[in-house]
Amino acid sequence: MVNKRTGEVVQGTTDANGVVKFDLYKDQEYDVKVVKRSANKDSVYTKFVKAISTLGYKPSQRVEEKVELAIYDAKYAFDLPNIFFDYNKFDLNNRAKAELDKVVKVMEEFPDVEIELSAHTDSRGSSNSNLQLSAMRAQACVTYLESRNVNLTKLIAVGFGEMKIRNKCIDYVPCTDQEHAQNRRIEFKVLKFD
Repeated sequence: MVNKRTGEVVQGTTDANGVVKFDLYKDQEYDVKVVKRSANKDSVYTKFVKAISTLGYKPSQRVEEKVELAIYDAKYAFDLPNIFFDYNKFDLNNRAKAELDKVVKVMEEFPDVEIELSAHTDSRGSSNSNLQLSAMRAQACVTYLESRNVNLTKLIAVGFGEMKIRNKCIDYVPCTDQEHAQNRRIEFKVLKFD
């Protein structure tokens, strides 16, 4: 709980009955945040955030909030896709947009999640042109996500060019187009879930 005027932060843990109590000052406003950590690494809880006020309250009055947190399967909730591109292209096809819609859903359900979007190319072409191409791929995704009202402050987009090849297909190594295609991708990674 944060006192909005003083900035004082008070934390507490619920008892066996799920109850936690705080002393509140009269004529103050607070931000209350309730979180629950899951012992199971494959599940996550939502969190509860609310502003409360004691303005005009008498010393004997109580402020009560009942909170129920939903639990999600993290494998489902954070099943973030990879998006693949044709050689030397950065435009989004319908399949890529459908995959990006999964990211939109995660960011809607978990507004505090922070996600990294990393764009990559294969090793063909110059390092500089591949860096530019990956930046254009990242921007195409960001533009689409923005059109779906995603909070861009929770998204970090980075273009890596050919710096993170995921197979043997580095410069001067013969590879099939299928092998090169594995490197022409956008990856998503959860950076923070508070």
